[in-house]
Amino acid sequence: MLGYITKFSAQETSTVANLRLLSAEGEPLANELASNEKNTLQAGEEIRFHLTGKRRCIGSSRFAPEGGFMVVPCRTARQIEKGTQCYPCARADQSRLIHNTPREKASELLYNYLNVPHFLYLAIFADGTMKVGTSRSSRIVSRWVEQGAVMTLRVADYADGWQVREAERAVSKIGGISQAVRADRKAKSFLKPLSVNDMSDSLITAAAEVMEILTQEGLRGSEPNPQAFAGIVGTEVAPKVLTQIPGTLAWINTVTSDYLALGKTPVNGGMLKLTSGEHQLKIVSLAGTTAFVRKLEESENTACDLLTPEGKQSPLYTVNLGALKAHEIDIQL
Repeated sequence: MLGYITKFSAQETSTVANLRLLSAEGEPLANELASNEKNTLQAGEEIRFHLTGKRRCIGSSRFAPEGGFMVVPCRTARQIEKGTQCYPCARADQSRLIHNTPREKASELLYNYLNVPHFLYLAIFADGTMKVGTSRSSRIVSRWVEQGAVMTLRVADYADGWQVREAERAVSKIGGISQAVRADRKAKSFLKPLSVNDMSDSLITAAAEVMEILTQEGLRGSEPNPQAFAGIVGTEVAPKVLTQIPGTLAWINTVTSDYLALGKTPVNGGMLKLTSGEHQLKIVSLAGTTAFVRKLEESENTACDLLTPEGKQSPLYTVNLGALKAHEIDIQL
């Protein structure tokens, strides 16, 4: 079965990789032309695949009438030489407009997307790398799940997307906190993860600096309402020192918490590269684009624990599954 990964989506506390399936001739399957979200790769699955050496366009993101985003598949799943989009789909993609379009120049659909409550957050990854980011308030923790963050702090709420982006730019420029972290770095970070205590200390220090910057720049926004996190998985188990920071809401990714420093990292096999060759993997869990996997060929069985012939658990690896995005693969599920 031919296919390729088009995007990653939050599914409760984990993520799933959305596949677009192709015919043996490389044409989009009929039902896939209408929706490319019906086929997924997710935790617990075994996959066997090899890369064909081709790349396919992942389509474009467009504003939906109700104010969100929808993915529009590339009509022909066009072959491309590099990147993830063909020229027509890149030109049609509207996601880039949310970052740089002033309010007075926004289209009706862009205005509807941004003119809703947003929040500013700090996210930290396993090796201590930190970023500042924004999200629509209605997404609650979905943004963090998709990014594979280990712990986060929601530090301020804003009336709309323009206000929160002004705050984000100020924090990034003055505080030197990045607005993006490369997917490869996120996957590699689990090879030498910090402890929960060390990450908590880093977030506490950064939060104090961020709040000072926002206050000085007149961009403090409003304090997050604790009711926004009512019943959300990951909030009730967040480190106590984080939950006690005034004016913030704390969250920990329960999927990644199993892979943090406990004397030594559980990721004892290192990091795999998947962009060439043949691979046989058991997906143990998915956090953003980072997958924790075991090699099927290193075991004589396909049980969940994947024991080696010597009766030991086979090595655990981390991979940047996002590197496969747009790469055509011949896959067996």
